[in-house]
Amino acid sequence: MSLLFKSLLVVLVFLLFTGKKYLPGVYTARWLWIILKYLKLIKPKAEGVENPFVEFTRTTRCSWLECDIFGFHKNNATYFTELDLARTETFMFALHRYFYNEYQNGKIAFIPLATVQAHFLKELKTFQKYYIRTRIVGWGDKWIYLITIFTIPEPERTVDAQYQPIKVLQDIPPLYHHLDNDNPKRSHTERVLCLSVAKLIFKNGRQTIQPWDIIQRSCSSSESSTLTSAVNEYAHDVESKIGNYSQNVVELLKIYENSPSQLSENFVAKLKL
Repeated sequence: MSLLFKSLLVVLVFLLFTGKKYLPGVYTARWLWIILKYLKLIKPKAEGVENPFVEFTRTTRCSWLECDIFGFHKNNATYFTELDLARTETFMFALHRYFYNEYQNGKIAFIPLATVQAHFLKELKTFQKYYIRTRIVGWGDKWIYLITIFTIPEPERTVDAQYQPIKVLQDIPPLYHHLDNDNPKRSHTERVLCLSVAKLIFKNGRQTIQPWDIIQRSCSSSESSTLTSAVNEYAHDVESKIGNYSQNVVELLKIYENSPSQLSENFVAKLKL
């Protein structure tokens, strides 16, 4: 076996391995694995999930197959593939009991996507590691909303005090996602590369199901549960904010970060004020 052939073989193996998640058929396999995992392999907690706003994080790298030919950075169209998978697993994780019970009763829960929008803020380089963070942020009488952010670890840097963002998106200063603010030892920031808002709807055949009904069926049903009507009111308030700030990526990031990581009694008490 010649040195040239061995070199070509090594290069081929490297390209296949690093680009495996975008090879033909892999997207379908990745999506089916999520469904199989939550409907067949993992049983939901008997008490349900305490917090529908829980954040779900996926970690991956930018493969060469998802990059522009000449730009050497992640192609904007490929973000939507990752968004599909992130939304699917976030719903299955946060509302696991609902999906599992529907499946056990011979039904298939149907959540069609109505709209999705993405704000691209900074390019993602080839082979760069990044995080996909998704959470349910609110709902109304008909729609439920998810926000997803694509981030990379990066210390926050200050922006010139005289800087004034103007109308075009490129003039927005760097945005950062702040993690573990309550714990200084673990507190750190991540640079936001892309922010996406999705609006979906729960369906039972042609009948529309209110999101609050699904949330109650999925989350804790104990008497001590903090899942009260105040939480529903908070979610409705977020729906109106998303409508008002649909093109304001700074405010949308605030909505994401202000979503409660835990539905503590203190948080619910504040909602009732």
